[in-house]
Amino acid sequence: IERERGNAAEAMRWFARFLDELPTFPSLAGYRIHGHYSLGRTYRDLSQYGDAIREYEAALELGGDKVTRCKVLQNLAWVYCLCDDSHSAAARLAQSKGLATTPELQAHQGLGEAFVAVVRKQHRTARERLAGLPQDGDIGGQVAWLQRRIVAGVRA
Repeated sequence: IERERGNAAEAMRWFARFLDELPTFPSLAGYRIHGHYSLGRTYRDLSQYGDAIREYEAALELGGDKVTRCKVLQNLAWVYCLCDDSHSAAARLAQSKGLATTPELQAHQGLGEAFVAVVRKQHRTARERLAGLPQDGDIGGQVAWLQRRIVAGVRA
């Protein structure tokens, strides 16, 4: 809730507390992956990309179900793109591709692939990939954000 309100610092404290106190509740150990994933997203929101990568990697080490693993890999790819590391981003997207079995996960896969193309300055490829994605809701907002990056890259 705090992260969604834009209060990333408070959210980070809650996620860190959750991870610190989790060992006292052995029956909840399977939720550790979600703590690292959420902490990674919060670090990403704060543009602390090295910390975000560390938390996403910690989540991956825990395994998890296909959907959770796919989301972690896709978010990790996004952070690598924000760091202009298209090679690492593409590698993580390749790992998530077979796990993206729902329309939402497939749309996020497409966003990630478009972002890799933007980082590589393959603007035509990025535009083509974005054209096939939903243009409304959360996905649409991210499509618009990537389209603005393409325009900025073309002008540069």
